[in-house]
Amino acid sequence: MTDDRELQAVRALVSAARAVGRGTTSMRVSLGMAHALVPRDLVPSGLADELWPDLEEAAAAVEPLPWKDVEKVLKDAWDGKPSDELDDLDTTPHVVTAATQTHLGAREGRAVAVTVLRPGLAGIVRSDLALADQLVGPARAAFPSVDVQAVVREARERVLDDLDMEHVAGHQRSLHRALRRHPDLAVAAPLTDLSHAGVLVREHVDGTPILELTAEEDRRRAAELLLRFAGGAVRHGSVVADLRPDTLVLDRDGRLVVLEAAGLAKVGADRADLAVAALEALRDGDDDAAAQVIARLGALPAEQARVAAALGRELIGEVAGDGPHTLDLALARTVLERVDDRLRDVLALAEHATLPPSDLWPLRGLGQVVVLVLRLGATVDWLPIVRDAARDGWGD
Repeated sequence: MTDDRELQAVRALVSAARAVGRGTTSMRVSLGMAHALVPRDLVPSGLADELWPDLEEAAAAVEPLPWKDVEKVLKDAWDGKPSDELDDLDTTPHVVTAATQTHLGAREGRAVAVTVLRPGLAGIVRSDLALADQLVGPARAAFPSVDVQAVVREARERVLDDLDMEHVAGHQRSLHRALRRHPDLAVAAPLTDLSHAGVLVREHVDGTPILELTAEEDRRRAAELLLRFAGGAVRHGSVVADLRPDTLVLDRDGRLVVLEAAGLAKVGADRADLAVAALEALRDGDDDAAAQVIARLGALPAEQARVAAALGRELIGEVAGDGPHTLDLALARTVLERVDDRLRDVLALAEHATLPPSDLWPLRGLGQVVVLVLRLGATVDWLPIVRDAARDGWGD
């Protein structure tokens, strides 16, 4: 690995982020959620030894909320006892994460899931976000072409939206309606009358979390449907940027069901068109066309965009084209090794890279989809699946 100035600036940014966030609730929650999604194999070798112990420590610190705390949240949200609104509610948690806890129950004969935000978390995170200003200087040094202040403002707004369960329920309802007749994809219906700033109530769908699927055919189907969902979301204009493993299941009918659609990000039609153009350029091996898309996206100036297109094709190698490919952690390790070998060139491009703030959450969602598909380890013809979905949307 190179010791160039760019790498030193990136390392300084990582160190500053760790120093600023150390001991804060926000950092513990972020690391705990990252540990649930990202395996060690996907942490770059230069950072793994330094960061992985932090992720493991944060994950180990996640403990279930006592039932009395959950009950108080529900009483405050519903102005009464949970039994006034629900026929049944299991006091044993179904899912526990660093930010939320989910319990199963029933209402009017309908199975429901009640997700409770950890008490006080939203206020704590709001206070912690003020610390992000301390990272503006190191971030500008690492990425001098990025409007870091604007990106920080966008991140603050999106994080706080994600911690408002009533806000999440409203967006989830729109996605549920968009997919209500789809044969292969679904979003669990929220019960908006019971959802609140600290509580999300939705239908409960029986199914197997995708990373717990064991049959090769089931894992392949989950990967293909996840790619269809992600590509179609770009065309729909609403990308889910918080796709957690525990909220994605394959139901008894073989549908991919998104149980909780948090972190919704809006995508304009022009960005969807550019995504399709980028995938077509990748299919055709046309670096000039790919460079034009990169420049139009506002990611790099034209000269650097051409370099980035060629470099990107070299890094992802054999998967840059039509045809079934095995997308797994072994592939990820190969790509990371190539990045390490070409780190000097990658960082030289990073110095010129920009990031439109509105792209921040869609890129977060894209990264999560990539990680989940790699963890499924299936052999799929990924490029036409994503391209067709991004072009045509969630058509039946």
